[in-house]
Parts: sequence; structure tokens; C-alpha cells
Amino acid sequence: ELWMIDINKDQFTIRKKIPVPANTRSIAISDDESLFIGTSSGLFHIQDNQIIKLSEPSGRLSNLDILSISTSLDGSYLWLGTRKGIYGYNKTKKSLSFYNKECGLPSDQFQRISPIIFPDGQLGMVTLEGIIKLNKEEPQEKRSAKPYLKSLRINDIPSSNRKSPRFLTSLTQP
Repeated sequence: ELWMIDINKDQFTIRKKIPVPANTRSIAISDDESLFIGTSSGLFHIQDNQIIKLSEPSGRLSNLDILSISTSLDGSYLWLGTRKGIYGYNKTKKSLSFYNKECGLPSDQFQRISPIIFPDGQLGMVTLEGIIKLNKEEPQEKRSAKPYLKSLRINDIPSSNRKSPRFLTSLTQP
């Protein structure tokens, strides 16, 4: 549950309780003062007292276990720290970019710690191996290519995996 309260001097008054359908891990406030909630089962948006589960075309967003969340400095992106890497969610385009250790992060596992704002205004998030600084620019998805063989023919004869030639040990690009 998310509780909206009023504070008057030394007294708290519960204005409203909004049920959140999953375990809340982290909350970020947007420029328009709406809330984004990172949960154990995806990302939720609360605006005008309505809770909406966010999604994007690939469907990856709806099943994320989000441990930490931060908004970009310009408000257009949400950074979502998980146990498998970090996702950049473009709120306008409703698109998702993914980064992990293969992309150069020190760790795939992010901590349940609020984001850090450095003196230069850049955002940081905490991983198991240390703090990363998030770039101010729109993230570009970078993935390393991993070539693989789907089939192999030697002298126009198909070769099975059990009888692969020993001389073929690696692939190189021209």
C-alpha cells in the first residue's frame, strides 16, 4: 500500500491509501509530481490517484523485479536497477534499453538504495561492485555480438556437431 498523508505540526493525517499490487521496492517522483513505483513485478505509475502498470512493446517491463529507480535529469528517462542489469525506460517513446556487465557495468546486480546525486548534477546508482554514474544523454542500447554456427558444411557435405572438425576452433570477422 502507498499511503498519502498530510503533516500538520506534530500530527499525521492519512489522506488516502492506494493499493499497490506487488512488493514496493523503490519510488521516484516525476517532474509533474506523479509517482513511479518499482516493484517485484514491474513498474507502476500513479497519477491523479490512479495506478497503472506500465508496459512497452517487447513486454520485458511488465515482469521486471525492480530494486531501485531513478529519473533522468531531464525527466524523460527512468533508470531501473535490477538483479540482472539496468534498464533505461523512455517515458515518451515507451521503449526500453538494457545494460549489464557485458556492456561495461561493474556488476549486473543493483542495490535497494536510493539514487545518488553527485555535485556535478549527474545521477548515480549503487551496484554490488560500486557506484555507477549515469550519462546525461539518452542511452543507446549496446549489445556485443556473439556469433554462432547454425550449420556447417565441409566440401558441400553437412557436418553434425558430433563430428565437427577439430581445426575449426574460432570465428573471426573480416
